[in-house]
Amino acid sequence: MVFSLLLNEAEKLPIFAEKGGIVEITGSMDNLSIKGDGENLLLNEMMNILRSCPKQTLNKTVDSLIKANNSSFTCLYLIEKYDGESDSPNLTLLKERIEGLSGKIKDTPYMISIQGKINQLSNKNSSIYSLPGQDREGNNIKWTSIMDQYILVSFWASWHPESVQTQDSLESVLKELEKEDFIICSVSLDVDKEAWLQASDRKDSKWYQVCDFKGWNNPIVKAQGIQTLPYNILLEPNKRILDKNIKILELEEKVKEHQERNNKKENNQTLKEIIITGSASRVRPILMTTLTTMLGVVPMAMAKGEGAEIYAPLGQAISGGLLTSTIITLFIIPVLYFMTEKNKQENKFNEDIKDEN
Repeated sequence: MVFSLLLNEAEKLPIFAEKGGIVEITGSMDNLSIKGDGENLLLNEMMNILRSCPKQTLNKTVDSLIKANNSSFTCLYLIEKYDGESDSPNLTLLKERIEGLSGKIKDTPYMISIQGKINQLSNKNSSIYSLPGQDREGNNIKWTSIMDQYILVSFWASWHPESVQTQDSLESVLKELEKEDFIICSVSLDVDKEAWLQASDRKDSKWYQVCDFKGWNNPIVKAQGIQTLPYNILLEPNKRILDKNIKILELEEKVKEHQERNNKKENNQTLKEIIITGSASRVRPILMTTLTTMLGVVPMAMAKGEGAEIYAPLGQAISGGLLTSTIITLFIIPVLYFMTEKNKQENKFNEDIKDEN
């Protein structure tokens, strides 16, 4: 059985209660020591290792502890402390850590809830619907001003030489894709405004420069689990993520490939598909208009009593006419149009063959 000892408003410490076991907790809130057997002894050893671990190697140390003890319930503490309770965890890292756990640990209620959280965030992180920060003139970039474009969201910083070189390389890519529906949004992780303004002086109508001066706390960086620079995310025109961490050398080919594929889809749509799509888009407004009118004349069509011999036939005629016109509009006219256009295409094809002969 596992009990959680609440250390403060945010941090909890698990205590493993084993039959006949004795657990002794000593020390201050910042430097607790757990004495006991089994899981409690292992937890104390892990805590001591992590306390002396440098910050830059903390993630690697946590990974090694989880892999070495993947059947231990102490892994729940490590995942909860370093990933699970975060509002924007590194999903890639969290998935890797959970993947290495044994079945009995994965089946615990806590791990099941974490898996649900991962699925929810994965769906949320499959699109980027806004860019945090402002451009060089202090204006917010709105996606509504960037329609029907493939977008490369490129993360960089003026203090990171390799990412600056990548930004320089993007100039040639933009020239190559000048005729394509493609733009670049460079998102800087700078916190120094002057340094960013000096390094981002690239003027092009298809290249946006954005910065929120939050560094690694940029919302997209946290949500997508970005830990290295440079980092590029390619978005489709509907702002869904097409590719992550795409290399500059692959970018040009990738954009052209998808654009050609979309063009083929549009051009290869048959006459039948076009008619079905067009008719389907009109079903709802036609039915709404027809039904509201028909419901309005139902009392007239079903009238009884004085004057019914005049009003009832009128209401029935209106209802019948509306029903007939709806059937003609939704079914008969599209079919006739299809037959007419198909006949025209066949005649044109036959004429072209005669001309060639």
